[in-house]
Amino acid sequence: MCRRTGLVGSGIGYSLSPQLHEAEGDALGLAVEYVLLDTAQQPGELSSAEHLIRWAGENCFVGVNVTVPHKRAALSVVDSHDELSEFLEAINTVVFLPDGSSRGYNTDAGGFGRGLDEEIGALMGDRVIQFGAGGAGSATAYALASRGVRHIDIVDLDLGRAGTLSKKLTEHFVGLTSQPLTPNGVSKELAGKADGLVNATPVGGSIHPGSLVSATWHRPDLWVADVVYTPLTTSLVTNARQTGARAAHGGLMLAYQAAMSFELFHGIKPNADRMRDHLVSLRGGEVAT
Repeated sequence: MCRRTGLVGSGIGYSLSPQLHEAEGDALGLAVEYVLLDTAQQPGELSSAEHLIRWAGENCFVGVNVTVPHKRAALSVVDSHDELSEFLEAINTVVFLPDGSSRGYNTDAGGFGRGLDEEIGALMGDRVIQFGAGGAGSATAYALASRGVRHIDIVDLDLGRAGTLSKKLTEHFVGLTSQPLTPNGVSKELAGKADGLVNATPVGGSIHPGSLVSATWHRPDLWVADVVYTPLTTSLVTNARQTGARAAHGGLMLAYQAAMSFELFHGIKPNADRMRDHLVSLRGGEVAT
């Protein structure tokens, strides 16, 4: 049976998705093949994400994941998509159906949300400051609002982009309040009122080290969550844990969204905890889960 899957993106040689999907396939006795489809390395019209996704559907793929910068473009390719993809204006999973049609999904919000449930749970609280209003930020904010957070400050260098996300959230979630801010608008006093902090930007990763949050703002009852997974122990996560606070590292979002995609591709529920533990081992066992 054909179980070919892959990742459509640009500059994706770093991706851990092949190892995650193929190892889980092996554990389940499935011959899963997961390949990288890098638009930057494709010839001719296949350098277009739209063409590459269609090509995959015609060449024995059961589905593909889609990553930056092509998640929005994927919306124009699929024949149908779920409501979450519509809200987020982004697709990260395309399934090719037996009748020849394609359907798009977004598993980012669900993956991030499961990580929150696991690491933060009942400590979620009502107020969160989120850094980042891009694609990842839309998914993380949706997950927060879906779990009962009542106020979200959206912080972004692009105040207009932050404002757009704030408006979408308040229109979609009854009773939710949100305000857009630039980083200069975030103070220790504002952080002192928050129950949690979310980083949905690349800051903290190997290319952009450091943290958008001052180390002096952390306290034992201020949880944090990161989307960065290289390294797993970002400065944000490290500083929070040094105060005894709860912290969800970015590998949780990656592993759990991969598990959701795996099930959509193959119709078989994977062991999400096993995929999470495998990711941590691939990253050198940097943190305990």
